[in-house]
Amino acid sequence: MPVKHAKQDRILIDLFLSAYEDDAWADSKRDYLEERMDGAVEVLATKTDGVTLAIEHTLIEPFVGDTEDLVRFQKSFLGIEQDKSLIMAGHAIYVDVPVQQLEKRQRAPAVVALHAWLKANIASLPVGRSRRDCQFVVAGNVKGVLPLEIRVEPLFDPEGILLIRRYGEEKVGDSVEKALRAKLPKLAGTKADKRVLLLERNQMRLSELDILDEIEKRKAQFPCLSDVHEIWIAETVFGADRYVGFKMYMNGKLVRTLEFREGRLFAKSVNGFPVMMPKPRAR
Repeated sequence: MPVKHAKQDRILIDLFLSAYEDDAWADSKRDYLEERMDGAVEVLATKTDGVTLAIEHTLIEPFVGDTEDLVRFQKSFLGIEQDKSLIMAGHAIYVDVPVQQLEKRQRAPAVVALHAWLKANIASLPVGRSRRDCQFVVAGNVKGVLPLEIRVEPLFDPEGILLIRRYGEEKVGDSVEKALRAKLPKLAGTKADKRVLLLERNQMRLSELDILDEIEKRKAQFPCLSDVHEIWIAETVFGADRYVGFKMYMNGKLVRTLEFREGRLFAKSVNGFPVMMPKPRAR
């Protein structure tokens, strides 16, 4: 069925088209085909001279299902950070819980147990890295264990901080393969003068070159990659409304960049050399 795009998807594509090929597509007509046609490409842009550009966008996750796991994590474990009694003056304490380990019925008991465990143990945690097990009990006296990765660092800031985050094995190859399987047929099957695959990276720990390397490994598996003219990576680590960096690589080398801050293009480069930007008009 047709897909209703999230606001951020539109922001990314509109930013990209506003500066792509030296602003040649800034005034292009944009038809978001996927929103009204089942199985269609995301957007087909047309310039006034009739030249067309098809764009398909997707998010690359550290592992398949990361986005859903992050939402579950934010709704459960992240609330522990609000307990200011856990803050140790002069220390930064990072407590990482494993990704995709807990079933739905285990989450609430695990959160309660971790909160209680931190209250009892946080003051005695050693500086440096350590591993600890937090035990919890589910209804019916079923016991579980939450393996924690902990890092404690001294701070010059007397207030201290506590951050609850996630850890786990990255499986970028699986995520790339899922994206190619879902997106390539639509993009390659679209009649257009040019086709661009836009891959979004919203986590700092993901490597752009690793993503491209996983694509390279799958060229034989996905022969329609040859019908894609360019692959760009959009970095949205800090949120698309704050900063977006578009990058295109060829043979492992960075050949083009477009950088936006708060929706305004402020830097771009070609083959590693910065391109002079016009000074912004005074308001």
